Amino acid sequence: MKKSIFISVSVIALLIAYVFSDTLFHQPLKIKSLENKNDGVIEHQVLHHNDTVNLNHAEEKSNTSPSDINKSTEHSNSKIATCDKEPNFDIYQYFASQETLENNIFDDTYLSNLLDQDAVSLESQTTQALLSLAKNSDDISSLLELYQENQNNKLIAHHVLIACKTQKCDKTLISNALNTDRNNGASWLAYANLIHSEEIFENTSSALINAANAPVYTEYWSERFNLVEETLNQLGVNTEYSPIISQPISAAFPLPGFRVISDICQNADPNDIRLLDACINLGKQLELSQSTLISTAIGVALQRQAFEKLGDENALSFLDKSSNAFNLKMIESAKAAQIVMRNKEHALAYYEHLKSSNEVAASSFLINQAKTLSSLDGFDPCAVNW
Repeated sequence: MKKSIFISVSVIALLIAYVFSDTLFHQPLKIKSLENKNDGVIEHQVLHHNDTVNLNHAEEKSNTSPSDINKSTEHSNSKIATCDKEPNFDIYQYFASQETLENNIFDDTYLSNLLDQDAVSLESQTTQALLSLAKNSDDISSLLELYQENQNNKLIAHHVLIACKTQKCDKTLISNALNTDRNNGASWLAYANLIHSEEIFENTSSALINAANAPVYTEYWSERFNLVEETLNQLGVNTEYSPIISQPISAAFPLPGFRVISDICQNADPNDIRLLDACINLGKQLELSQSTLISTAIGVALQRQAFEKLGDENALSFLDKSSNAFNLKMIESAKAAQIVMRNKEHALAYYEHLKSSNEVAASSFLINQAKTLSSLDGFDPCAVNW
């Protein structure tokens, strides 16, 4: 697909340089991202992909199945092989270059045309509305119409709260959407972003405290992934590549913005224990949800900001260890993607695992796959088997 959706970057390209540094919220993350330019704020979406390059076919096949890899233990001392002559393998660029493959399903114009012609089910209409929103943050009319017709749909309500601007959404609609997904901390966070005003800070603070204390925090990772895959099936795109197509599309759908909460936690009064507790608790919610790499990283950063305000050196020391481990994992994941994505069998197994889990857990699976493959006698890390 065109880079509007299928941006090429690694599974990992996420937060390696300063994912947990103090500059996390003050400099743009060095990843490729879709930009939500509402109110001039760039909000990054984590797209699961690989570093850029063209692929060459190779003939060798691995004798190790993904199921064998899934059963094996992750060996911390094992090394991941590298392909020095072609270090930046991009699965999406490869498929996008195959103009006749599956009626060119890797071209986003093809998908958009299918949706324009045949989006009649709730699933396909929701996918179309969220895809339009991913391309143009001002294009919210279809999403609002869907919500008016499906006011009990939590996924749609959640995205309404993310997409709405006060000048476009009336207060009743916003209130109804929040009520639909009121037990979800991510929707309270989206609501806090929506109502934030320095003149009435208490309202934003209250919403953030509700986000921190909500029973669950979900950005609907699996639901979005499955929504797109079901849409493809309904549109007649029944292919083994559906998970590979679905992932970057669903990952491009908007997430709650983190700028408001980051600024509030950084500027919180050290004596405002209630607000700092909310920063810590919401940070833990984000970290433990593990739905996306960016949410996990920001969750740790929010906790760091609060613990620094409180002068809690023990908590900061623990976060340092957690940050370092996560950072190393992301670096390993980047290398692992270069091995796994060259092999059809193992890449498809990875995407299936990703669909039913989350980005953090799937990174561990990816690393395990790559280490097992790398340990095979005669394994060629440059071989492309698609």
